[in-house]
Amino acid sequence: MQTITKQTTIRWVKQRLKHGNFKQITLLTFKKDRQIIINDDDGLFSLDEQGYQQVSYTALDQQAVIKLLKKLLVVEFPRSHTIYVQIIEK
Repeated sequence: MQTITKQTTIRWVKQRLKHGNFKQITLLTFKKDRQIIINDDDGLFSLDEQGYQQVSYTALDQQAVIKLLKKLLVVEFPRSHTIYVQIIEK
C-alpha cells in the first residue's frame, strides 16, 4: 500500500483513469475507517463511498468521477494530509 498527499490525489487519479490499467482503486484514511473505491468496468466507472455515508455511484465517465471525487475528498478526508492508496491491476 502506498501513500500520496491529499493535494496530489486528484492529479494521481486522473493519470490512472487516463491509462486505464486498473480494476479497482481504493483511497483510505490513516485509520482505514473511511474509504472511497473506484471500479473500472470497461470505460464506465463506479464510485463507492464508505465512511460518513454509505453511497454508491454507477455509470460514470472520467470527468464525472473526478468532479465527484473532489467533493468526496472534502467530506470523507477533512483533516487528512496523506492518503493510503491500494490498486488492483487488471
